Amino acid sequence: MDYVAAVWPGGKTVKHMTRWARSLGALLVTVPFAIAATTSAVVATAPAASAEDNGVGLTLAMGWSSWSFIRHDPTEAGIEAQARAMHVSGLQSVGYQYANVDDFWYQCPGSQGPDVDSYGRWVIDSTRFPPDGSLNGIAATARYVHHLGLKFGLYVTPGISKQAVEENTPIEGTSYTADDIAEPSVSENNYNCGGMAGIDYSKPGAQQFIDSWADEFASWGVDYVKLDGVGSFDVPDVQAWSQALEQTGRPIHLELSNSLNINDASVWQEYSNGWRTGGDIECYGCESGGSSYPLTDWANVESRFAQVAAWQPTVPAQAATQDAGMFVTSHAAGSPGEVTFNGLTVSGTATTPSLATAYQAANPANTFAGGAVAQSCSTCYGGEKVGFVGEGGTLTLNDVTVPAAGTYDVTLVYCDGSSTGRQADVSADGGAPQLLSFTPTGSFTTVGAMTVSVPLTAGANTIELGNPAAYAPDFDEIIVAAAAS
Repeated sequence: MDYVAAVWPGGKTVKHMTRWARSLGALLVTVPFAIAATTSAVVATAPAASAEDNGVGLTLAMGWSSWSFIRHDPTEAGIEAQARAMHVSGLQSVGYQYANVDDFWYQCPGSQGPDVDSYGRWVIDSTRFPPDGSLNGIAATARYVHHLGLKFGLYVTPGISKQAVEENTPIEGTSYTADDIAEPSVSENNYNCGGMAGIDYSKPGAQQFIDSWADEFASWGVDYVKLDGVGSFDVPDVQAWSQALEQTGRPIHLELSNSLNINDASVWQEYSNGWRTGGDIECYGCESGGSSYPLTDWANVESRFAQVAAWQPTVPAQAATQDAGMFVTSHAAGSPGEVTFNGLTVSGTATTPSLATAYQAANPANTFAGGAVAQSCSTCYGGEKVGFVGEGGTLTLNDVTVPAAGTYDVTLVYCDGSSTGRQADVSADGGAPQLLSFTPTGSFTTVGAMTVSVPLTAGANTIELGNPAAYAPDFDEIIVAAAAS
């Protein structure tokens, strides 16, 4: 679960997926995407201690993680929908920047451990995360998250898969193999798949194995690694992952989970950007019928406050607020659960929301006319955008399908490198156009978003973008709400 309470010296706060700081009282929160509570802590006056210094984790790591709501069923479409929700809801603009995939992104055939590639590293479940051209599914998902200006996180556990040991896979870039570094008699925590053996880090090739895994994550565009199942016996794994992520040259936040030993606080501080002081906050016993609702209850929340008090003295020179972020719910759209913190109640009417639908502007099924053309754009959805819209050029998105007639929120994702902001007409099904004025994004590869109300009919619609008098922004995609407003 997404909870931690610890702060770096000198105001360097560390946590996993923290949310807005709020005083705890009779507080009713009905944010339709993410809800959290935090507490305040006394400022410590002890001198600063050494800490992980990799350029990240200097402020609260705020965002969303797949575990609490999506749980065992993360998919590329689901993660992208949540990222879009962060982008268009306003959460991104106030600092929520991470969209993280927790467990179940890799292939797990059974207790023999995760499937592995030719170098002993976990293999992506391509049914959940299908490849996009030359990109594997995780890299494609990361690309989409990045094109929204967000950061992408991924889950891993200590050790090496027993399948790698059984196959004695080589360690990339070395003459060593899995059998050279594995401790088969030592079992590492992997809560849902199992089958992870320990690593003897005194053996040649051990650090290089973790380096190769970190290099792979970096090449996929990972910005945040959650190392789960960490105990005091995993200090060598933590040190190895810290070193491995740093040597990639990519700034990657390292988060440790869960229920870290308070006696090893100085170690977690030195080698990570954040660590969880307790177990999952979910009320698993409250759930029924395969639903993740109600996510938590007061007993699971109340226990966190004593943890905050216990951990507060362990990290010197704490900032004025020590975050104890408690992740309560997450939605891409739809009716939120209602949470009251003077007793913590969850409304029984909370329902699983429908997801908004994204339509890629550069999809060949759309109609480009008058000079509008698909162009390469590494930061855009699918690696393309549509440019030269306006001055007679038009983009028509075909087959924009909704379940019922009504006025829908349509988010236009665009790139506008002009200094003053461009304009575009938007119309649906040949109706009267609305003239929209866009805010510059700084470049024609930097995306922004604008949401407009558009009347649509039940079934398939067309949405046309253009400007007869001047060039419009370049368009990346449109996102249509699941239901009329």
